[in-house]
Order: sequence, then structure tokens, then C-alpha cells
Amino acid sequence: MNNLLITPSLYTLFLYTLIDNTWPQSDYVLSTRIPCLVHNNLKEIGAEVYTVPQMPDNLILKLFRENKEYIKYLIKSRKKRYDKIYGNDEFHHSFKYREKGIELIEDGPFNSESKQFFQRRIWRQDIFLLNFWFYWLWRGYIPYGYDKKVKRIWHTHKIKLNAEIASKGISLDIRSAWEKKNKIQKEQILSLFSLEASFIEEINQYKNVLVTQILPIPDDEKIDIYKRMTNEIDERTLLIKTHYAENTDYQKHFPKAKIVNAPIPFQLFELLNYRPSHIYTVSSSAILPFIKNNTQITFLGTEIDDRIKNAYGIIRYEDILKK
Repeated sequence: MNNLLITPSLYTLFLYTLIDNTWPQSDYVLSTRIPCLVHNNLKEIGAEVYTVPQMPDNLILKLFRENKEYIKYLIKSRKKRYDKIYGNDEFHHSFKYREKGIELIEDGPFNSESKQFFQRRIWRQDIFLLNFWFYWLWRGYIPYGYDKKVKRIWHTHKIKLNAEIASKGISLDIRSAWEKKNKIQKEQILSLFSLEASFIEEINQYKNVLVTQILPIPDDEKIDIYKRMTNEIDERTLLIKTHYAENTDYQKHFPKAKIVNAPIPFQLFELLNYRPSHIYTVSSSAILPFIKNNTQITFLGTEIDDRIKNAYGIIRYEDILKK
């Protein structure tokens, strides 16, 4: 038997490659939120990948498609057995593995949120899934580490877990884990994300970096926030690292900036010694490896807009760092 990673997050996938050296032999259940290029790269090295399609916005269609897709996966995976299950226990396709106990891997600072936040969140996310109403509603399962079936939560060393789940935490130092990899292992990880070392040399001339996110607000409002954050710098010195699941045309709004749309975890830039002087973001935890004495950080936090706060909880700069 091998292991399974089940996640909608590119960052979680990246951390998994640092945690488990057997990741090229693992099975994967990945959302199309992760670009298909990464799915294909995994398949090319021989991994078995199940791709979860994007759900429609129409509520009636979503109800039908969510349940049809979940049943399809249950049938396809019925004979599968795994030594360990890693990933995200909030992702619908992970429901069948909850009783086994999933080893959670960080996807940003969510694990610092309260149990009550996720109790409210599951009603919004799971209402379309009949399996939730017929089974999980009565189990009282709270995701992101709060259920007793979850024994381990892998998280980077600069992320604080909520006190209620802190005892389950396993701290992961990204730099240390990367340095322990041999040359071939590092090349495998870079190849997975289609990243060449020469790329870092190209972008090192850009000392100001805007790290974008998926925000639950219209694009024009999001762009306005980013414009106001960076209005005092020369746009020609700005690199914009977009979130891999965004569709925003940043080149249209920042024509003189360098736009990086490739599905590459921003944390990999730091491992390859990219050294910006100033980083701007609303609330992305991807900036954490770059927090150094000579790097200036502009971090607005989710409380700048109630829609962002309601979607992601309260995330402040000081809250995502260890005290």
C-alpha cells in the first residue's frame, strides 16, 4: 500500500513533497483549483491522480453535480487502501477517510481559527452534499483538526495553532526540510511545479512583491486595494505573484509590473534565494518564510473588509506568528 494526498491546495501539495519522500509514488485527489499542469506533471512521473472538476455556480446544478461527483469518486476508490491519508479534511472527497484519521497539512493560517468558526463554515460549504445530511451532520465532525480522529497536524513553524489543537501539531521548518533533500529530490520538486533555477535570477531584479489572493469581493475592489497598497513605488520594480486559482488579468491593471501566473508556491522562491526588499499582501501566509530583519512587510489583515473576514476569519499579522 502507498499513501494518499487529498487537497484543493497547491501549498499543501508543496508541503507534502517536503514531508514524505515517497510522494512520487503516492496517489492524489486534487481539485482543478490546482492548475492541470501540476496534475499532468504528477501523472508523468507515474503518480495516480484523480482530478475533481470545478463545480458550477448555479445552485440547482451545483446540488446535482456535487453529489454525482462524490458518488463517482466513492465508486472509483472503493478498492483502494492506503497506509496514510494526508491533506485537508474539509475537502468533500476526504469525507470517506475521516474515520481512518487524516494527517492534516497546513493550508495557510486556518488552523489558528476557533472551532466555532468552522462549525459555522460547514453549513455554508456542505449544504449541497447529501452525504453530509444523511451521515456527517449527525457525527458532529468539525474539520481543520478539531475532531478527535485527527491526531497530527503538520504546520510550518511560524504558524500558530489554536490552543485547543496545539498538542496535535508537528512543526515543519521549510528551509531545514528542503536542505535535507538531495539534488535529485530537489529537482523532482522543482520539476513538479515547472520551475527552473534560472527563473529566480530573472526575477531578482524586482525588489517589491505583491502577493495576491482569492478574495470574496469584486475584481475592481480587489485591484483598488492592491493599487493603494503599492501606489508609492515605481511599478517597474514590482513583481506580482498571483494566486494560482485566480482569473484576474493583472497585466491589464499593472502594465509595467512583472506578473508571475505560473502555479508555483511562493515559498519556493525563498528556498531558491529570492530576496525582495518589500512584500505587500492582504493576508497571505505565503510571505512567512520571507520575514527577515531586512524585509519590510505590508500586511493589511482580513479585517479590512467584512466579506473577507467572514470568509476566512480574523487574520492579523501578529496572529499568524508565534509569540
